[in-house]
Amino acid sequence: MRSERTDRRQRRQEQTSEPELIEAKIVLIGDMAVGKSSLAGRFNHGDFKDIYQNTIGGAYFQKMMSVPDPSNQTLPDGSPKMCQIKLHIWDTGGQEQFRSMLSMYYRDAIAAIICYDCTNELSFKSVDYWTNEMKQKNNMSNFIISLSANKCDMPKD
Repeated sequence: MRSERTDRRQRRQEQTSEPELIEAKIVLIGDMAVGKSSLAGRFNHGDFKDIYQNTIGGAYFQKMMSVPDPSNQTLPDGSPKMCQIKLHIWDTGGQEQFRSMLSMYYRDAIAAIICYDCTNELSFKSVDYWTNEMKQKNNMSNFIISLSANKCDMPKD
């Protein structure tokens, strides 16, 4: 049962430009050296580094975004109502020795981006492993799995 306080807050939010805050956890998974950290760095900071150190366990990033409210509501001034999205992004290490501890990163994730290196056929063959791993160890009933082909600008090995 919703409280009166929650109802008041929702009405105030609907009548003002105060954006709703939505939080979401996303994990980047895949074999070692497939470009997960590069993808996270580009998305979070808009930059790209030529050299990365191996991610040990996992690295955490946070990104705030404003997007139009999916309800297509407008404010009294005619501008679109906005939602604030806070993304909690976990860049996981792909080394074999860290795989046993990765399930703690999957927990409560609403999405996984499975990364592979398109210059390395073995990393693509691992996509099935990572898909099954996410399906078996994620505790969310409805989550999204996306595939990212990285290093497309690199010459093939």
